[in-house]
Amino acid sequence: MALRFRRLAPGLARCGTSTAEFAELEHRNWQKAVRAYDQGWGSLTRQCIPDLLTGVGCQRGCRLVDVATGPGFVAEEAAKAGADVVAVDFAKNMLDLARARLAKSLGSESVQCVEADAASMPFDAETFDAVACSFGVLHLPEPEAFFTEALRILRPGGRLGFTVWAPTPSTEALALVHTAVQQHGNPNVPLPEAPPFFRFADAADTARTLSAVGFGEIVSKEVAMCWEVKDARETFVAFRDGTGRTAALLAGQSPEQLQAIEAAITEGTEAKRSGPEQSCRLQMPCILCAAQTFALLAQCHDLDKAHKMCCADQRRLASSVPPTEDWRTVPNALTALRLVAVPGILATWYLELHGVTATLFGAAAVTDWFDGFLARRWNQKTAFGALLDPLADKLLVSSTLVILVEHAASPVVSLPAAAILARELGVSTLREWTQVHRPEAASSVSVAWHGKAKAAAQLLALQGLLAGIALRGDVETTTEVDGESQADAEQLRTKMSVELAYIFLQAWGPSVYKGQGKRKTVALHWLIRWHVSQVSQEAFLCCGLLQGLHWAVVFSNAAAEVLQHDKA
Repeated sequence: MALRFRRLAPGLARCGTSTAEFAELEHRNWQKAVRAYDQGWGSLTRQCIPDLLTGVGCQRGCRLVDVATGPGFVAEEAAKAGADVVAVDFAKNMLDLARARLAKSLGSESVQCVEADAASMPFDAETFDAVACSFGVLHLPEPEAFFTEALRILRPGGRLGFTVWAPTPSTEALALVHTAVQQHGNPNVPLPEAPPFFRFADAADTARTLSAVGFGEIVSKEVAMCWEVKDARETFVAFRDGTGRTAALLAGQSPEQLQAIEAAITEGTEAKRSGPEQSCRLQMPCILCAAQTFALLAQCHDLDKAHKMCCADQRRLASSVPPTEDWRTVPNALTALRLVAVPGILATWYLELHGVTATLFGAAAVTDWFDGFLARRWNQKTAFGALLDPLADKLLVSSTLVILVEHAASPVVSLPAAAILARELGVSTLREWTQVHRPEAASSVSVAWHGKAKAAAQLLALQGLLAGIALRGDVETTTEVDGESQADAEQLRTKMSVELAYIFLQAWGPSVYKGQGKRKTVALHWLIRWHVSQVSQEAFLCCGLLQGLHWAVVFSNAAAEVLQHDKA
């Protein structure tokens, strides 16, 4: 990532030790860039604040310090959320703007503003619950010193969160500027040595750096953002007057070079205008990095609590290891086994080995949960696994639906099956369309809790149907027993046993683990009276309804975000 940037603008991306000269350059330029940054960059950088505050666990009563506060955007939103906020910046002019903004928005003295260096803040140890830094880390001469200072002032279990720009070419405005400098200007302007601009856009580098300092539970994720400008020239002005090292790079150009660079940036921005009355839309995603301090067992006198904290710290240590690039992992092997199970399920079904079919499906369904659990626990998430997992799920469910619809020949099965398949195709299409045409709304169609609940209910219902068919064995006889045929009695006993097993697993089983048996036992008693139709068909029908509800939630979320961005 840094190498790509170095080709575009070597003057900004030198790899070397941080120097006092770079710190002075940043301080001098940010003192001058106050209004230009507020007016040019404010509408863009505000977009990631909700994700940043979520990443640091900001909530009412939380004590949070906003480092490199700039105009005070993060401090303002955190205070509105009920946090006790302190705003820190090393540029006095920036801090004056933040103080005025916060006083007007929140009331005087609602947020304490402190002029200080990020690497040496005047706070006692273990003072804050959260440290947030929005686009400030890439302007620090020694980021590790800031991380160490954040660790010092955070309480045990406190969280650090910061944002940096995603690498080019996905950050279109940055790509425009540095390509223009490369083609029309001098990319080798002598500037002080500085850390690589895109260093912390690399998740592995971020994990190594933060874990070496002492943080755990390190997470990096991309946040989609879109910069909308009315006048195409605004992009050039924002970089020239409202940045640190990029402003220094532009200031080092000759008048003729600067004029050519401005023309190229303006032309490139204008190309992003979708219509005469529309704004120019430049995609500018950022990377959100979050981490947590380890709990200190020395402060815990409860042995049971200490054991839980120790286990939590072990999980954090495991998660601080950078994600593996090797696709040969245990979670991927489990996912592959689920894929291999699909032809086995089809073969055993048509060989009328229905018990084996139900067993294979049950084992495959368990791997759907277990592979994700291990990938998160061992930090073995891979791009190959992200591709293989949904493919295996869809093949497993779709193939099972086909054989069940063929077997039942009943609308009670075929209608929910149609709803499930329609949802799978619809959501997959919506996600692909959103990624291509509306990346800023991509988060609205990502996997959420209701999707996971849907998948769990769906797999349980399918397992119930397969198990019911296997237990019943399709044996029918006409011997009368107390006025009923033996086939009817056998069918009733089978339905009872399978429904009870299904209800136990879905309703009562989790409560035994959580010690909430009484409440769930009442639910079990009520649900036992509900098994009066074919084996698990009611549950399967409910799955179809749940699929429709899930589709409605996903589609409405995506539509709302798309309409919101189009309106803006």
